Amino acid sequence: MLRKILASLSISGLLVFSASSQTADVPDSKQVEDVHEASFRYFFTHELTQSRAEAFCISSAKWLAPNFVKRFANSDPPVVWLSECPIGPPKSGPLMSKKNPAVHIGIMSVRWISPVEVEVRGHFRSGELGATQEMLHLVQKNGRWIVIGVQVEVIS
Repeated sequence: MLRKILASLSISGLLVFSASSQTADVPDSKQVEDVHEASFRYFFTHELTQSRAEAFCISSAKWLAPNFVKRFANSDPPVVWLSECPIGPPKSGPLMSKKNPAVHIGIMSVRWISPVEVEVRGHFRSGELGATQEMLHLVQKNGRWIVIGVQVEVIS
């Protein structure tokens, strides 16, 4: 009888230890936002430098705070949520009167490999042209997320 009790307590303790170690690896909201910011900035500076868009319109599969776009306050062109963009629904907002097309940049998925390594699948589309998808490989160094690898796939 004592063996059964000790065995069940051991198994329960193992399950509790296992569950607590798994929850420790869940990224906090700041880490999630920092990864998204680094990914968007990569697209702005490496993939879309020749773009003459009136705006970069961003979207994410993961919910981000509405004020997330303030991280790009000094960006030229301005960065707005897709809902405020002249392309895609709804077609209203502060940029509707602009004549040049906007570029839609989206984060489709984020896969955490470890607390300091992540893969981000993103895409960008400009006007009626085909879209490009990229898998970004990021690592955290000195408190900053850095893109260390990119796989590109052009889709139409």
